[in-house]
Amino acid sequence: MLMNDLVKDSLAGGITAAASLSGNQFITIATAIGAPAISSVAVDFASRTLSKWQSSRLVEGIQMIAEKIGLNLQSGKSFRCDSEMSPVKGEEAQQVLEGILQNISDEYEKKKIEAHASLFTNMCFDERIVFEQAIYLTRVLKQLSYRQLIIIAISHDIPLQTGGWQLKFKDSGKPILKNYADLHSEIQQLEQMRILEASNRGVSLGGSSAPLRLSLFGETIFEELDLESIPEEDKQLVLQMISNVNNA
Repeated sequence: MLMNDLVKDSLAGGITAAASLSGNQFITIATAIGAPAISSVAVDFASRTLSKWQSSRLVEGIQMIAEKIGLNLQSGKSFRCDSEMSPVKGEEAQQVLEGILQNISDEYEKKKIEAHASLFTNMCFDERIVFEQAIYLTRVLKQLSYRQLIIIAISHDIPLQTGGWQLKFKDSGKPILKNYADLHSEIQQLEQMRILEASNRGVSLGGSSAPLRLSLFGETIFEELDLESIPEEDKQLVLQMISNVNNA
C-alpha cells in the first residue's frame, strides 16, 4: 500500500526543511520512504525564522521520525490509507502533522522529542487514531513535562504508591518534602487530567491510600507516544523520589 499523499507531503516538508537548516542532505531518506520533493509544508517551514536552538530540535525530531518510519516499514507495517487521510479530512490531519513538527521545534525538554516523533509516526501508520484524538494528544503532550511522561510509563508497569500524599504535604514539620513539592504537583496534574486515577476509584488527588494507576486515557497516551522506550535509569530516578517522599 502506497503512503497517502497527505502524509508524504507533510513528512517531505519536514525532511526538506531539516535538510536546509542543517546542511545535511536527507534526499536518500526522502527517496527511500517515497516522499516527493518540496511540498507546501516544506515551503512553510523553510520560510519561518527559527533560532539555532529551534533548528537543532527540528532536525533531531525529523531524524527520529525517519528512523521510526524506516523501522515500521522494515517490520512489515503499511502506511494508513483511510477516511481520516482522505481529501475530505486531509486538511485536518495536515494540521496535526504540521503541529507536531512545530511542537518539536519549540520543545525545550530535549528528551521529549522522541515522544513527539512517535506520535507523528503513529499518526502515519495507526488507523485507530482519528483527527479529534490526534489533535488532543498533540495538545496534551505539549503540556506534559518529561518527568510526567516517566510517571505515566512507571504507572503502566506498576501501581504508583503515592497514597496519602495530600495529607503528608500539609505537614510543615517535614522540610525535606519541599524538595518534592513539584513532583507532587505534577502527579496531581496527571490526576486532574484524568491520566492517573485511584486504583479503588475512590478519593483522588492524593487523598486516598490506594495506589494510582493509568486510566484508559493514560493507556492511550502510553501506547501512542511509545513511552515503553523511556530509559530504565530515568524511571529509577523518579521511583527513588517517590520512595523518598513515602519514607519522609
